[in-house]
Amino acid sequence: KSPTEARDYFERGVEAGRLALGPGGLQAYAGHFWGVLETRPYMRALSGLAHTLVKLGDIDAAIAHFRAMLRLNPNDNQGIRYSLLGCLLGRDESVAVKELLAECREELDECERIGRFPAETYRRMGARGMLGVITPAEWGGLGGDAPEYCFTTEAMCRYGLVSSQVQIQGMRWMNDWGTAEQKQKYLPGMVAGTLVFSESISEPGAGSSLKKLSTTAVRKGGDWVINGKKIHINLGAESHVTLVYAMTDQGLTSFLVDTDLPGVTRHHSEPLGYRFLPTADMIFEDVRVPDAALLGAPGEGMKTFLSTSLITIQNLKYEKENCYKNIRT
Repeated sequence: KSPTEARDYFERGVEAGRLALGPGGLQAYAGHFWGVLETRPYMRALSGLAHTLVKLGDIDAAIAHFRAMLRLNPNDNQGIRYSLLGCLLGRDESVAVKELLAECREELDECERIGRFPAETYRRMGARGMLGVITPAEWGGLGGDAPEYCFTTEAMCRYGLVSSQVQIQGMRWMNDWGTAEQKQKYLPGMVAGTLVFSESISEPGAGSSLKKLSTTAVRKGGDWVINGKKIHINLGAESHVTLVYAMTDQGLTSFLVDTDLPGVTRHHSEPLGYRFLPTADMIFEDVRVPDAALLGAPGEGMKTFLSTSLITIQNLKYEKENCYKNIRT
């Protein structure tokens, strides 16, 4: 069909869908959109099909079509992003987030004033599916990837909620490197917001230079004994588990350390900038952890560290491609 014929076909399909009654109405509605797409990938047809799939309950297929819309029209349009978020959160994104914001306004205002972490807001965000966007459904998450992470983060920033950045990085590490036991222990709570994650990397005199870290982990018996000091750790004082990067005989190694273990001391430092994720100094004095605390193998700390960059790399690649298209057009 010509583009004009396809557009007419689309309009007839819309009208047929509006008039259709009974359980087969939505299937017929979707069928018309499929017919249009066989001729030409109209954005309106994709949109109509995606929203119809939502009504049919096929959320995975709807998400795939919203992603296709973003590929066809990457500069558009917040409407596509809102629709995708609506699929992820189970309802209209703006309504869901605004309701949560109203519920938590008092805590958010107080925490912004004193520079503290709004833990109850965080748990409510987890209960609404806003934290576990990249974690598989097996562990309570939504099973998304970089686009879903970006859209949910954008929504949180737009409405002044707590950033999920640190928690998302923890889930990325756990998804990529965690054992089945580690995933079972940590991921459900991280998704729900009841278990707070932090990453212990920066040190006095080294910053985040992984080559200059002085924290050590030494083999003693069947365990590892960690000694060192970390500084400026976001949510260090609030976290239940922290990922500690330390030097071993094999090289840079990462350990999942429960923060209630003997020898872990932490205290807040004065927050700068974003006040919902306060920083802390963390001291590890003869902290003993088993092999089960290893994230990855000894000496593979650089590999584990870089895996959190995959989301950023995917994002940069997406932006680069879109910038190139804009220059050409």
